[in-house]
Amino acid sequence: MDCTGSGPDCAVKVSVTGHVPAGKAGAGAGRRKAKPVRLGRSSFKVKTGKRGKVRVKLTRKGLRLLKRQKRIKATVKITVTRSGLSAKKTARVTLKAPKASASRGAEARPGAVSA
Repeated sequence: MDCTGSGPDCAVKVSVTGHVPAGKAGAGAGRRKAKPVRLGRSSFKVKTGKRGKVRVKLTRKGLRLLKRQKRIKATVKITVTRSGLSAKKTARVTLKAPKASASRGAEARPGAVSA
């Protein structure tokens, strides 16, 4: 994410939404629609002429679902606002659960996702 040109800083809002199956396996589970679930969101500013990474920390519910499902197809919506004008970008991503590590200290921020 970059904020090129001159003028005020860019305000960035990011939202990550996944579609999770509504029911467990069994009678009628195939007919139910997948429920949209907010997996995370974030907002930050990027200084004029600088670049910034888009990082989103998953919610507890989102991380729990991801660990249970192993991977979730999600939609990332990014809105950049500058001087009252906004630009929107949407991307489809697949989130993968963090691998289980042998030692506890080896895991660095398991809920952080970089897009």
